[in-house]
Amino acid sequence: MIMRSLCKKTCTPLSAAPLLIYITFFLAVTIALSQEDLDSYSPGALPIGLGQSGAVEIYDPTALYWNPAGIAVNKNPQGVMSIHEPYYVNFLGYSHFTPKHGTFGMSYGSTSGLKNAVHLGGLGWGNQFAPGFYGGLVASRIQQNDTAWGTIGVGAAIQANKLNSASNTQR
Repeated sequence: MIMRSLCKKTCTPLSAAPLLIYITFFLAVTIALSQEDLDSYSPGALPIGLGQSGAVEIYDPTALYWNPAGIAVNKNPQGVMSIHEPYYVNFLGYSHFTPKHGTFGMSYGSTSGLKNAVHLGGLGWGNQFAPGFYGGLVASRIQQNDTAWGTIGVGAAIQANKLNSASNTQR
């Protein structure tokens, strides 16, 4: 009740608009600059074959980079190692399914540039919430030169064929 009365006195939609514009601009510039050296980074052969579009149909540990819900689709332990240049490991990942708690995964990726190399590490979790619907979370740490930052990602995956088969069996 106190918050409601304070907001009625001090918060107006027009006074919040300039702040919202500044925050949106800051976030857009930060995201654009943080991805500068990651433009060519693409862990795994399948996402590269899909034109560096791995948000759909990636169900191995590389899904921690693209869409963390993807690790929940496969119910088998999986390990992935991606080598893009001779003697240089670009990506390592592992995911493990547990029936009670869902799928847990971890990954490490690195770009090959020595001057501006980017190192990414992540821990993730994914689970099936309904037939054909999966969700996932990932917490990552990214480092470039002396700068490091953390990210948290959320993803969802829907498999229409499993949704249709579940609804057909319920009829």
